[in-house]
Amino acid sequence: MIFISHAREDEHFMEGLVARLQRERHHCWFYEDSPLINPLRTELRAKIRQSSLFVLILSPVALASEHVRREIGWAIDAGKPLLVITLGLTWDDVRTFETGTVYEDLTGAGATIQECADGRVRDAADGVLAFIHAHSVALPDAVTSPCEASVSRSPQETSKPQSPRLWIWNLGVRAIPYLLLVPIAALTWLYRQEVVGNDPHAQFRGKVAGNWLVYDPTDWDPYDPAVSVTRASIRRDLDVLAKHGFDRIVTCGSKGDCAHIAEVAKSDCGFEGVVVGVWDPMDAEEVVNALAAQEWADAYCIGHRGLHQRYTMSELVEAIERFKRTTDVPVATCELLADYRTPSALAAQCDFLFPDVHTYWYDGTLSPEKAWEQTVRAAEQLGALAGDLGSKPVLLNMVSYPSDGAPGLTLDAQRRFYELAVLGRRDRSDIPGAIGFAFLGAFDTPWKTAIRGFQPADQHTGLLTNDRRPKPAIADVNWRERM
Repeated sequence: MIFISHAREDEHFMEGLVARLQRERHHCWFYEDSPLINPLRTELRAKIRQSSLFVLILSPVALASEHVRREIGWAIDAGKPLLVITLGLTWDDVRTFETGTVYEDLTGAGATIQECADGRVRDAADGVLAFIHAHSVALPDAVTSPCEASVSRSPQETSKPQSPRLWIWNLGVRAIPYLLLVPIAALTWLYRQEVVGNDPHAQFRGKVAGNWLVYDPTDWDPYDPAVSVTRASIRRDLDVLAKHGFDRIVTCGSKGDCAHIAEVAKSDCGFEGVVVGVWDPMDAEEVVNALAAQEWADAYCIGHRGLHQRYTMSELVEAIERFKRTTDVPVATCELLADYRTPSALAAQCDFLFPDVHTYWYDGTLSPEKAWEQTVRAAEQLGALAGDLGSKPVLLNMVSYPSDGAPGLTLDAQRRFYELAVLGRRDRSDIPGAIGFAFLGAFDTPWKTAIRGFQPADQHTGLLTNDRRPKPAIADVNWRERM
């Protein structure tokens, strides 16, 4: 059995690693961070003693985790082979900045170090398999579910019946640890409700990996002031999205009727997450509308591709700081990836990274496969940048592929792109852990016409048509799979 030690924030990377190891028929066990099934310390320590290999996913968060440090100590005490996978940092970083004894303990125990700074699950899994082969680690050729232990009995035990009194006694003794879990689980749940449950930043981090869609109302036309968007129309839009498995949206702005989107999504439609957008942070009306939606906002996006056009860098930073002072929720901006990297001050100002990673598909020459490769490359770059900034959450915005507008842009090509996206997010084979995606978009946008400066393909980025009919990209793709 392989025991995998990790921090809760790295669970997506861990799950991808477990999936790959299980394909090679290796039994993996890991700490399930749920108040209903958290094992006792004695059980955790027993699992480490039973394991043949201790794999540590060492990220900046794990480095500061008390339970990870405790598991390391137990593994060293048990004399287990140690394989350390560094995630979002290097071994030199651990040696330089770690304030405890993790570096010294692991070095003294002869741990093998595999650096995985770019967060590729595939590379990490290959490293584990190579370690098993090189060190002749004896592992059973079986696959079982995480956190599941098997019990075998000797022939004498199976052939000798127990008396009813002895059977009841044994049942009671075995039930004691599980009965103790009930008050522990209750106290853990109450603690999380009080501490984590009331922390908007922790709540948002937990929602990043869900199904996010960039949403513009189907009745909306920002260029025509005579067009109004009703709450009823917004509700019908969102009900259709919920029917297809989407419960998190990103709004592009808070101007006019769009100011009601967050409230309708949360109060009327029960959506799990809303990132409230402010298209122009220099527009006083839009800023006031966005601040009024704080009750329903999980996060704010201040500005959208307007740097050096609608606002300057100093104006953008000032607007971000204003929302951070005024609200309790995370705040970011949606600018190009290059703007996040240089100057780095922009990324440092944001509570999470939310860049526009829109690929160039306008002329139809970019295949779905190439478009997804470019998206994965952006995810890798953002994962590294987030690690440098203390493991900030990453939500890639405007991930998209149109269904029309140029030769090569077809319904089938769009479906293929989103098949790759769902598969890549589920398996985490090429994507760093804890990175989410906001897809452009929910519905087609016929108001994006050439006379208004848009390309033909801009009208066809929706997963549904403007009259709310699903395209193959949503009808034939299993979006409900756990990501």
